[in-house]
Amino acid sequence: MNRLLAHPLFQQRRFVSRAAVATLLAGFALTALLFGVARELEAERARAELAQRSAVRTAAVTRAFADAVHDLRALNLLFTAGGGEVSREAFNAFAQPLAARNGYLKALVYQRFVSAAERPAFEAERRQFWPGFAITERGPGGVLAPAGQRARYLVNDYVVPVAGNASVFGYDAWSRPEQRAFTQRAIDTGEATASPLMRLVQGDGSLRGMLVVMPVYRAGTDAAGAPARRAAVLGTMAVAIDAGVLVGGSLDAARLLANSDYALTLYGRTDSGERVAVFSHPGAAVTRAAWERWLGGVPSPITRSFVVAGSQWDLTTVPVARGLDKQVGSLSILGYGFVLTLAAAALVQQRSARTRRIESLVERRTADLALTAGALRLHQRAIESAANPILLISAPRHGYPIEYANPACERTLGYEPGELVGKPLASLALTGSDEPGLEELRQALHECREGHALVRQATRDGRELLSEVYIAPVNNAQGVTEHFVVTTYDVTVAKRYEAELAHRARYDTLTGLANRALLADRIERAIATAGGTPVWAVALDIDHFKLINDTLGRRLGDEVLRALATRIAGAIPQADTAARAGGDDFMLVLTGCSDERQAAAQLQAVREAIAEPLELDGRTLVFGSSAGVAGYPADGQDSETLVKHAEVAMYRAKQTGRNAVHFYAPHMNAHAADRLALEAALRSALREDQFELYFQPQVDLGSGRVVGTEALIRWRHPHFGTVRPERFIALAEETGLIVPIGAWVLRAACRQNRDWQRAGLGHLRVGVNLSARQFSEPDLVQTVRTVLAETGLGADSLEIELTESMMMADVEAAIDTMRCLKSMGVKLSIDDFGTGYSSLAYLKRFPVDVLKIDRSFVHDMVSPDGAAMVDAIISMAHGLRMQVIAEGVETLDQLDYLRGCGCDEVQGHIYARPEPVHAVEALLRKGRVEPSPEHA
Repeated sequence: MNRLLAHPLFQQRRFVSRAAVATLLAGFALTALLFGVARELEAERARAELAQRSAVRTAAVTRAFADAVHDLRALNLLFTAGGGEVSREAFNAFAQPLAARNGYLKALVYQRFVSAAERPAFEAERRQFWPGFAITERGPGGVLAPAGQRARYLVNDYVVPVAGNASVFGYDAWSRPEQRAFTQRAIDTGEATASPLMRLVQGDGSLRGMLVVMPVYRAGTDAAGAPARRAAVLGTMAVAIDAGVLVGGSLDAARLLANSDYALTLYGRTDSGERVAVFSHPGAAVTRAAWERWLGGVPSPITRSFVVAGSQWDLTTVPVARGLDKQVGSLSILGYGFVLTLAAAALVQQRSARTRRIESLVERRTADLALTAGALRLHQRAIESAANPILLISAPRHGYPIEYANPACERTLGYEPGELVGKPLASLALTGSDEPGLEELRQALHECREGHALVRQATRDGRELLSEVYIAPVNNAQGVTEHFVVTTYDVTVAKRYEAELAHRARYDTLTGLANRALLADRIERAIATAGGTPVWAVALDIDHFKLINDTLGRRLGDEVLRALATRIAGAIPQADTAARAGGDDFMLVLTGCSDERQAAAQLQAVREAIAEPLELDGRTLVFGSSAGVAGYPADGQDSETLVKHAEVAMYRAKQTGRNAVHFYAPHMNAHAADRLALEAALRSALREDQFELYFQPQVDLGSGRVVGTEALIRWRHPHFGTVRPERFIALAEETGLIVPIGAWVLRAACRQNRDWQRAGLGHLRVGVNLSARQFSEPDLVQTVRTVLAETGLGADSLEIELTESMMMADVEAAIDTMRCLKSMGVKLSIDDFGTGYSSLAYLKRFPVDVLKIDRSFVHDMVSPDGAAMVDAIISMAHGLRMQVIAEGVETLDQLDYLRGCGCDEVQGHIYARPEPVHAVEALLRKGRVEPSPEHA
């Protein structure tokens, strides 16, 4: 272009200006670019439209094939519902509407397996309604002929419609290897299986389609696996599908053939893998005009594959030649672009001289303004938008008065806009403050250098801020400092967080007492300064505190812990330390006690403070405590050892009855190790299936029959042997493992009782004990409902046994839970009745079905008072419409007395001890059992 503009014609006569030529060339280039982009967008739109239409048509064809397979499944379900056999009339009644409604279904056939031995009778029976009937096969030339002798035939027995299919009635589909192959696959898999593309027998032989086969199995057989399915198969359901009619009809019904811009071709595959077209629309070949080949943009054909019952099909969508209406956008851009380019070039030529003069003037003045006002505005906006306070102070004036304060500074310090101007810099510091940071800033101002310090500032409303202040001098052209820029960063919150984190690292956030980290430091310091005097580490546990959280909730539990922590801290000398180790565990460090007697006295004062009644939320709470004491240097030389030994002694105090104090002794380590080993084993026992259920029968005194059992857990450990419940149940309660263990007991007991019922051993019920922890779980009702649903046990066959103490912990919540269980049909019983502290007023409110008399009352019946007590319990229970079960019956005298008092049922050694499943099952099969003192 430069050579063109340098031509003498342009230089001398100036027919066309440089700007006009540039405009002309740029316009042509832009027009060409826009034309290319528009053409590409049209092509992309055409490709997207083709892809969408291809996807829609493929989905319609796939759905049509799926509907055909669905019809086959419907026919197969007819045979499944009929137990594998359906009458010809029922088949015709079901199949003929399908064939009439769907023209692509050329035949619906039930093919029956017939053995060589069954063939004569089978043919004779069919000849009664079809004269000349015989099992046939294709001979030479494709002519049907009587089938040869084989062990097995797959005969077309039911055929709909008969018109056009009469020749295949009686045809042995098993005689053709290619048909036998895909039929065998269908039998082995149990699923619908399609044949390769093949010529259909209907019509003149030009129809192409496929057969879809689905097996019919004998009812009541387990058809799992290919061998079992082959043994259970009775025959197959087959449909002959004209693929061309199916595809054309489905696309026409969905109005997907009306658009003539696209050509569709459906290909199927023969058994040799050859692709054969079975449907085309339109039939003519796709041609493109020369202008369209020049313009391009016609999308390539799209082929989508899909599988029908194991047979692959391809649907190819080809775009036909596009008309000019498809190119109107790009052609319009091309035409308008040329016209507008010429018009713009002419206008530019006309005004180029004037434009050049104006542009030159504007450029000069714009440059000047950009160097002055623009830079100033940018700097001003930057300072005003800054999130941190920025001050500009005068350097030569006395007191360093403020000349400018940005909005962030005014907001932070609480001043109105412009109010800080003129104030001395020192007025922003905290009054009376004399800290090293301020002196550093004064020195930096005096020396006209940069400075940085952490200082305290006062806001206008008196709040104190902790700020990092940076000072930098601003010099003029001669290097003289005229101003200072002061930038501050408010770090009050950050410093507060730092202090809080430091406090939390050493103190308990709930109680404010020392935590374990600070406790270890205090013990080490006490040991370092002991000077030969003892240092006592005390592990203190609040007895049964878990019940507070379980019954009153975590919020009240936290309030109790705070109140107890205050009492503990107030009961020890100020020089000693109280710490919270976690949960309801506290640690004390006592330094002023010279021997065990003084340490015990000091600890007793703490325990008495804990035992004082605590009024909280309208309740009066009284707590006991268990403590373990370890002393330096006798019981340990460092904090870790002392804490560990104190905790061992505390656990020993809890195990021996709680509310006691134990001083550490070396033999306690072995006991603690045994407890830890038992706890570790208990955590893996459920996962390793080490638990087992024993059952003790419950006998009806009237009939002498076993009417129920009580499920009792046993633990068989590979190393510990049989672990008695009294040894591990309490540990499970402490660790929380009682919840998953109890759920396992509930599920296993319900499953076993259901098995006994299904074995015909009577409508037995099973009793399952719940722990207090389980009963307080919020999802207990849902757990019981889920177990009953999973095991299939009726709710009236489950009896849940509760103790008086767990119901009295929170009476209203207990009543709500019991009512929910009762609404499901579950029976409820009070276990060990008479040993708790229940109120008779509450007893009549509990929706209980059964009272279980504790064994201690049964054993005490030898005395008149004991016998009268049992008689009164039975009378009271019957008056409240409850049944009575006596536990622990071991003698005939006890049995006779209970029978005389009207007791309903008993359980005890007089009939049977708790036994494993096989032993109890043998007893249940006897039906009626007799008491035997030998069992006791």
